[in-house]
Amino acid sequence: MASDRIDKFQAASRNLQLQPLLGLEERQRFMVDYGSDCIDMLEQKVLVCDENTNQFVFAGHRGCGKSTLLCDFARKMEGQFFTVFFSISDLIQMNEISHINILFAIALKMMEKAERDHVQIATIRDGNLKKYIEDETSNRIFVMPVLKLYPMGESRKPDGKPNAVAMEILQSVLTRRIDPDLFEAGIEEKIALNSGGVLREVMRITKECCDLILVKLRQQMRRNQNIDDLKIDQGILNEALDNIRNDMKITLSKGDRHILLETYKNYTPDDPKNQDFLDLLHNLIAIEYRNRESWYDVHPLIVEQLKIEKLI
Repeated sequence: MASDRIDKFQAASRNLQLQPLLGLEERQRFMVDYGSDCIDMLEQKVLVCDENTNQFVFAGHRGCGKSTLLCDFARKMEGQFFTVFFSISDLIQMNEISHINILFAIALKMMEKAERDHVQIATIRDGNLKKYIEDETSNRIFVMPVLKLYPMGESRKPDGKPNAVAMEILQSVLTRRIDPDLFEAGIEEKIALNSGGVLREVMRITKECCDLILVKLRQQMRRNQNIDDLKIDQGILNEALDNIRNDMKITLSKGDRHILLETYKNYTPDDPKNQDFLDLLHNLIAIEYRNRESWYDVHPLIVEQLKIEKLI
């Protein structure tokens, strides 16, 4: 029984790796119905495009599920189009990324596939680059939104209620990867609430919980203590959240805190194009949400940190 408990948590930790679901077996096991509206719209654009409007950019926060959806989209369209799926990061150093290098990499991978068979959220706020991309592609950039756990302002209310559909999606990500018996009742909901609606954060928080409890399991086994009923409980979750929050806070400068306070109070920074704010977006410390208009909020764990520092 002890080894079985360890095996379950080790399997859960492996299932929570922060990687896109690229293989067919992975997608069948773990993929949930999230972001399909974006793909439906993109598919329609692809099917009605012509030679002047046949280039698209699909953007969104790191870890929101873009690569997984685009991989599925590529496979879906293979019967009608020549599709190539690859990661720019595998080919180009981050400090060397430019539109020329990206286009070159695309051409290279297309040629490679032809021989065998026979772009981030901060980027779209660079006005010059955004205009260039849209001019060259004759299409606007498609942005995959983060799940809104709360309507704007609702999370500030003591009795604010999260969006039930968004919560169900995020929790289903976990139930496809982890035996629900490994969670104390209500923990999956608390993980979702602390994720800010970002799939990657759900995975990161839960994986940290699994890694912590595996250490606890081994410690209790060494003391000949029973581990059969050991689960991810509030204590483990609190420790995991503290670890992640501390990792996030050490990257923040005084200027970053000022930007985050402005964002928290006004749901937008003074200057959304400020590079420091863009860096906060890229690192998921600030998060963008979209309704009829865009608005921003601060990652729930950093909200907690600002409260600890008595800044809010």
